[in-house]
Amino acid sequence: MHGYKAYSGVTLLATVSASGPTPTVLQSGVPITGISGAQGSLTYYKITVTSGIPNLTITTSGGTGDVDLYVEFGSQPSTSSYGYRSWTNTASEIVQVATPTAGDWYITLHGYAAYSGVTLTGTLGLPPAPARVLAASAQPNLYKAKE
Repeated sequence: MHGYKAYSGVTLLATVSASGPTPTVLQSGVPITGISGAQGSLTYYKITVTSGIPNLTITTSGGTGDVDLYVEFGSQPSTSSYGYRSWTNTASEIVQVATPTAGDWYITLHGYAAYSGVTLTGTLGLPPAPARVLAASAQPNLYKAKE
C-alpha cells in the first residue's frame, strides 16, 4: 500500500483462493464425445482410481486438429508440470499407468492447435490387448473336407 499522506486506522483485507476450474468427472469406460478447443486452450477432467486397479488408460480419439494429453496424480497437470503426457501431432493420444495409486487422477487437454470432435475415455482395468495377427496356417479349419 502506498499513501500520499500520513494515515492510520486502516485495515487491509485480502482473500486468496487456491482453487482453479472444477474438472469434469470421467467414469471408467464412458466416453465424453464432441470435445473441441482453440489453440492454447486448457480443458480439465479427473477420474477416481480405487485400490487394486491394475491399469489406468486415458485416450483421446477421433476428431481433427491437435490436442495433447497431460495426466497427474493428486493435482491438475499443466503443460510444464505433469506426471505423464502424450503429445503427437494429432488428436489421438494415449497415457497408460500401470498399478496407479488409488485416488484422484487429473487430466488436462491442451489445444496445441485448434481441435474438434475429439472423444476422451478413461478406463480402469486391464491394459488394451495388443492386436494379434494369425498367419493363414494358424487359422482354425472350420470346414474340413470329408476324407
